[in-house]
Amino acid sequence: MDINGFTAWLEAAGVAAGTLRLRTKYVERYMKHLTAQGKTPIDATVSDIASFLSSNKDWKPATRASVKSSVSAFHVWLMVEGLRPDNPVHGVKNVRIPPSQPKLVSEDVFHDAIRAARTDKRALLALSLAGYAGLRRNEIATLHTDDVTERGLRVTGKGGRTRMVPIHPVLRPILDRECETPGWLFPGRDGHVSARTINRIVNQYLPEGFSTHSLRHRFATMVHNGSHDLRSVQELLGHSSLATTQRYVWVSHDDLTMAVGSINVGEDVFS
Repeated sequence: MDINGFTAWLEAAGVAAGTLRLRTKYVERYMKHLTAQGKTPIDATVSDIASFLSSNKDWKPATRASVKSSVSAFHVWLMVEGLRPDNPVHGVKNVRIPPSQPKLVSEDVFHDAIRAARTDKRALLALSLAGYAGLRRNEIATLHTDDVTERGLRVTGKGGRTRMVPIHPVLRPILDRECETPGWLFPGRDGHVSARTINRIVNQYLPEGFSTHSLRHRFATMVHNGSHDLRSVQELLGHSSLATTQRYVWVSHDDLTMAVGSINVGEDVFS
């Protein structure tokens, strides 16, 4: 079965290029899996889909959930085209994504990285955009001087959603200097650099085990510690779900102790 129609359907809906590539890749793997079983998407069952989702032991829960979402979108397209009457993915149990404590970059580690990158303009900019603005590596790679405004950074994130991120006072002079020459902030051979390149630039200044994404977690935690407003953190990170944002914020034992201690007991209650 040719999935070009499915791809065109996603493009017509305005699906972001990165999401389009990911969905197409997963659906192609799904088709290959079915072919090996002597099946097609038209006669695929709930068991066939469950078998596919469990076929790759290296997929983490979040990846498996993304794969399931892609296969579900494909079956919706099949229904729209009248190729089958139902979406068998609805019969597959939701992927449980276990809660995880984000690996937080300490202030000492982050500041050491900034100091070490002072003479490396690209690294200093990438580190600052991740640590002081909470940008994803792909958002950093695709940032243009036109996106730097008086109001803040105009960031295009997942799903093509655009948000405005206020610019930290430390970040403003770095951006102003980079904006003296119009164009991509991280120019590459065919436009801007890749997200992988951004990760490589950042990782050379961080200890092993940390990455651009670790700095995004740091940003989320620092904003939440200062505002105690999870909705603000959600807007700044560009998350569509508040549940996703909750996984980004690290809560220390001292924070929990202070939260419990803030409960008002009332005068003379225990006297």
